[in-house]
Amino acid sequence: MNIIGIQAMIYKHILEYVSFAIGVVGIVVIVVGIIKGLIGIGRAGFFKPKAGDHKSLSLREARYDIGFSLLLGLEFLIAADIISTIVDPTLQEIAILGAIVGIRALIGYVLQKEMSHSDTMAPIIGRVVRRGKRTKEG
Repeated sequence: MNIIGIQAMIYKHILEYVSFAIGVVGIVVIVVGIIKGLIGIGRAGFFKPKAGDHKSLSLREARYDIGFSLLLGLEFLIAADIISTIVDPTLQEIAILGAIVGIRALIGYVLQKEMSHSDTMAPIIGRVVRRGKRTKEG
């Protein structure tokens, strides 16, 4: 085996480890975000925030945190898949990568739309709730 072959083999192993590490980071981001969001949902559902408590999350903020961590984690996983395809660029690997990227992009798009929709609906929902409180009081 010549020096170029040895260098290519070393680069291939390095890229495999880098791809694996980036994939692990993506999974950790998703898991930590979901755990953080579930804790926020538990706090929002079981404990009523006090007047000066700025640390408690609302249900909408907890959902936003979960969605953001999913999107960020998916980006890491897509990057890991791209790097692993660079290491072994067969036609089958490229087709699988295309399908995975397409599915993850669709999931990311749907999550982004849902998060932006909940942000645009929040003032409307807040006005309806406030009006309801005014009519009960008045």
